Amino acid sequence: MNTESLVSIVIPNYNYGRFLAEAIESALAQTYPHIEVIVVDDGSTDDSCRVLESFGGLIRTLFQENRGPAAARNAGVRVASGANVQFLDADDVLLPRAVERLLEVLQAHPECGLVSGIAIKPSESSGIAAQEGSKKISFISFEDLVLQNSLVTSCTLARREVLIQNGLFDEDRAWQSIEDYFMWLRISRTSGVCLLVEPLVRYRIHASNISSNQLRQVEREVGLFCRLLEMERDARVRRLLCHKKRRLFHEWAYHARESGDRALFKKRARAALLRWPWYWKNWAYWVFAHFPLSSGWKR
Repeated sequence: MNTESLVSIVIPNYNYGRFLAEAIESALAQTYPHIEVIVVDDGSTDDSCRVLESFGGLIRTLFQENRGPAAARNAGVRVASGANVQFLDADDVLLPRAVERLLEVLQAHPECGLVSGIAIKPSESSGIAAQEGSKKISFISFEDLVLQNSLVTSCTLARREVLIQNGLFDEDRAWQSIEDYFMWLRISRTSGVCLLVEPLVRYRIHASNISSNQLRQVEREVGLFCRLLEMERDARVRRLLCHKKRRLFHEWAYHARESGDRALFKKRARAALLRWPWYWKNWAYWVFAHFPLSSGWKR
């Protein structure tokens, strides 16, 4: 098969045996016919191996010691035969036309290194639900991505050569759960990035999502933007990164407040105020953090 027409669907998995079969089935059920499905098991200790065996030769399977989702995705990209790589997390479900629709956009815009779609994000109680969306393409700049990561990894299709040229995903565990964001930011400095505003993946929300701990997530993003600032020399970009960092400190205070930990909220409210004193909400947080609070707060 021509590698230019082949799309490699890479699924990293770690202890998601209860969801894995549905993810693989959604990859195999794509309307675009020229696909290979690569599942990289990242040292699972549950029944994932049994699930993988049930698919026989329909999929390619790699096994490695637990090194995190970045290393698992990288392993899949390295062995991929396709010129384009579709990512899918093991707890999510691709809609049938996802690859077909994303590839149409990528082929129509050779200046773009990747294209992403919209995720359906149901509540835990409602499970996975259907949703209609408009068919619209938005082009996303580096500046747009800095201010908001609007890309969903489970419905992102990227050119394999672009991934390799940008060093693949950073495997440092310090960036776990934001390693994809770091990758997209790097790609957006050298290639176009576009968003197909159309639901293409069903995103499953559950207690064991890596990104579910918002406090840890924001803390890692703060670390990421500190690193980006260290690397950046352009004054205009540095101003943008500094603004993002101030916003993250405000978000950190917000999530500390939501956690119910009063001592942590005081600490994070003070840090946010020191870094962004002209933003009135940081003053409100600082005042609120020092008033007597309800008994629901942790001491």
